[in-house]
Amino acid sequence: MALATRPPMYHTTSSGRLSRKITLNADSQQLNVRPLIKGAINEAAHTLADAYEANPLLNWILEPIKEVNKSRDVSHVMFKAALNCGSLQSRDFAIQVDGCKGVCIWSTNEQQLSFAKVLGWKLTKLANLSVAMRINMGLQNFLDKSKRKVMKSQPHIYINYMGVLPQERRKGLGSALIQHVISKAEIANLPIYIVVSDVASVPFFESMGFQIHQVANCGSIPSTLMIRPPSSASNPPAPLKLKPGRRDSDDSM
Repeated sequence: MALATRPPMYHTTSSGRLSRKITLNADSQQLNVRPLIKGAINEAAHTLADAYEANPLLNWILEPIKEVNKSRDVSHVMFKAALNCGSLQSRDFAIQVDGCKGVCIWSTNEQQLSFAKVLGWKLTKLANLSVAMRINMGLQNFLDKSKRKVMKSQPHIYINYMGVLPQERRKGLGSALIQHVISKAEIANLPIYIVVSDVASVPFFESMGFQIHQVANCGSIPSTLMIRPPSSASNPPAPLKLKPGRRDSDDSM
């Protein structure tokens, strides 16, 4: 699920939630984007759960969960599963900036990192049947049909999730993450596809070269389907080079 989002300006912390130790790169004078480090998956999942706290589409998915704390916990577990799955396929697919202040999960058209593909009907036990149905039937059908209609069979890069801690916004962290993915796409001459489910985030992606293809609804939530075409390069495209994934023994789940 490409729930690219613009986090709210404020930040709240649920009572009883485990505190999170942020890994800092204090000596660096520029933003440091790198593959998610070993042992940081839990921290990165908290970052994404914080960033998506006000996301309309995720809130619709989790609406059947009435307890706020449980809803937040389910969101964290879903992002953790996606991060784990992505980094097992390639270390490049799960990236962090400045000590997990911002996190991005991306893939190619050959990988499947949506919540439905990663967790499937395990979501029934994790949350409840209504949430599992909204993800496996409603959301996944929407994502599959939209991508087939927009990208057809064209090879492309897909941004699944990207978020920055609310208190760290407007510092260039999101731009650094997206630019990192753009650099990969430009070398391979590939378009980038994203589904933006928060309308306030659309101008940000437009500033990064993404173009609106259409607006479509998942349930009652409008989402903007956006594409960043590759720039016309004079040199022939190089194959997309991906680092191998983590070994199962590195699993932090």
